[in-house]
Amino acid sequence: MKFLASLVMAGLVAFTIPTAVDAANVNARNNNKYASYEGTKLADGVTMYANDQKALFIDGGKTDIKTALMRNGAERADIYTVLIKSENEMNYAVFGDVTMSQYSNFGMPATTHRVDTANATSVTAFGNIGTAAQATTNANSVDAVVSTINNGTNNMLGQYRVVTPLAKQGGAYVGTLRYTEMVNNNSYNEILHIAVFESKYSGPNIKFIAIDEASEAKVYPKIHHLLTQKK
Repeated sequence: MKFLASLVMAGLVAFTIPTAVDAANVNARNNNKYASYEGTKLADGVTMYANDQKALFIDGGKTDIKTALMRNGAERADIYTVLIKSENEMNYAVFGDVTMSQYSNFGMPATTHRVDTANATSVTAFGNIGTAAQATTNANSVDAVVSTINNGTNNMLGQYRVVTPLAKQGGAYVGTLRYTEMVNNNSYNEILHIAVFESKYSGPNIKFIAIDEASEAKVYPKIHHLLTQKK
């Protein structure tokens, strides 16, 4: 089985088959199924479930994505399993919509943090926080995140190869990364499509779609709009 597919299936089993203690929450769990996103109907055969999932790009699939992101300064991390059914074939992806805190460094080296004591303003790799020039600051922080991803020094995203460097497309920086994991002498590859947006009132907004490389050509065209769709 493809590596991401195995993680997704494990997550869905835990999500949809409750223990006796959780039996009262069955209906609530089923309400986390979506056929549209931010007002746009998903393609035929595509369904999303809001749940905690794992993928290679976070700790090699050992830690669920939301937990890892929240530990590293996310204000919000909405993670979805995406099921794509075509005739008798089922494929899977993981979609995330994340807003980072103004004080997060999202994988930036900790040594880049300093404090501007003259203005009593926190200054991180993302720039000045809490000043009147917040929009400009956030633009700088987006540039910093994009730079670390493109040059391979972003600690949050693990070990990856840049397939397509993040570049400006409309209102976002969009690019593609590739992950490889060896498990029992088998090589598993995962593609991560990622978009970084400016956010006026917080840190950068980051969206991603993780897909097994073997399924990428079939899956991505059906859900690519999720990456750059704005609220």
